[in-house]
Amino acid sequence: MVACVASIAFSLIQIDHHTGRINNQALALRVQLGDLQSETASLKQKMAAQEQIRASSVADASQLEILGKERDGAAAKAKALENSVTALARDRDELHEQLIGTRAELSGVSQNYAAVNRDLKSIRAELEAARAENTESQDTTGRTAKAN
Repeated sequence: MVACVASIAFSLIQIDHHTGRINNQALALRVQLGDLQSETASLKQKMAAQEQIRASSVADASQLEILGKERDGAAAKAKALENSVTALARDRDELHEQLIGTRAELSGVSQNYAAVNRDLKSIRAELEAARAENTESQDTTGRTAKAN
């Protein structure tokens, strides 16, 4: 019973550590997402400049192509990070649900352990009473035999 409680407690600690790592990863991804959002805003400004360049010169077409590729790359990175953050949040939620279940299970095991412990104390008390009664009975039988 104690091994089961220790095992569940160890599982809780592992889940808490894993949840912490996932939360740290999510925080890092949010920071990266913020950087990409800033980069996207900067690229939008570049796109506005791109439209002016397009109007003023066909010779700058290669620069426009580069800016478009940068914009597309940044958009793809932002989408990938968004998907990663969503997956990490889902994993965190699943781990949280497991943690809640494990805590409930630990509570049940603790209650069962307490009930078994109470039963053992009761059985020990009954055993001690029976031993005392047996000893007393043997003493009485011994005295009766000596008297005869």
